[in-house]
Amino acid sequence: MQIRKSVPQDLERIMEIYAYARQFMAQHGNPNQWGPTNWPPEALIRKDIADGSSYVCENGAGKVIGTFFFTQGPDIEPTYREITDGNWLDKSPYGVVHRIASDGSEKGTGAFCINWAYDQCGHLRMDTHGDNTVMQNLLLKLGFIHCGTIYVQEDSYPRLAYEKSGACAADTGKRDFSTITACGECCTGCPKKLDGRCPGCIEADGRVPEWAESGRCRVHACTREHHAQFCGLCAEFPCEKITEMISWNPDIIRKMALLRDEYTGDGKQ
Repeated sequence: MQIRKSVPQDLERIMEIYAYARQFMAQHGNPNQWGPTNWPPEALIRKDIADGSSYVCENGAGKVIGTFFFTQGPDIEPTYREITDGNWLDKSPYGVVHRIASDGSEKGTGAFCINWAYDQCGHLRMDTHGDNTVMQNLLLKLGFIHCGTIYVQEDSYPRLAYEKSGACAADTGKRDFSTITACGECCTGCPKKLDGRCPGCIEADGRVPEWAESGRCRVHACTREHHAQFCGLCAEFPCEKITEMISWNPDIIRKMALLRDEYTGDGKQ
């Protein structure tokens, strides 16, 4: 696959991809993100192309199979200036991806586009609808952190805000929360992961050998259902289920509270 800037001749194909994306969303429990407003409108895509911020993803045969908006700069996205239920992790200039979609013909197109955008800037912010579990899981798998809630101009539905920044893990003394699993552990350096026996909970979306019988880790599934990176960030924390699901750690409530405070900046560390 390769990424290039969109040109006016791509417009018809881009709009076909968005039509497919709206249908896909509706079929996967997310009818309200783009459906009611027939988003995005053709006039906006024409403007994106003219501004040089519209991109397409081509497969090996040169066919356009995906598209997205990308730009970067200081405080570049006005709707990100106000965030509730949390905070952004990094106040430095950042890139932003909007209106990302594919035609569903090749697996991994969305991840390829997002990784390309991150490689351009090293600090990327994105948002998605609360019903768009497909995108939520993809962002978490790619190492993004759920930071809070923002609102957009096109409708009244809240959006879940995500961020990935290399600066947060390098030379700042901050923990890299993209490596923290739903149960508060960190897979980095685990012998099972290093030698290939386990893909890692985040990368495998909770489907790891230890949970083969159930198919998916219950803790991981629960946090994704509640749009939380780990239990301590859940709106229902601490709940009655946490000590039962994470029974191997009798001090899990305190551990999660400490992680939460460190994440939100309320801790002393």
